[in-house]
Amino acid sequence: MIIDATVAEQAIRFPTDLGLLNEARELSEHIIDVLHEKSHRPQKKKPR
Repeated sequence: MIIDATVAEQAIRFPTDLGLLNEARELSEHIIDVLHEKSHRPQKKKPR
């Protein structure tokens, strides 16, 4: 039996993957939420 590791399936996400883009958007929104809560500005509306 010959096994070739070059054809093994990989779980690699490509930059064109929409799931990767959505994950980046969600993480960015989370960072904005955390920073907005900690800011002591009179601004009540969260930035977009």
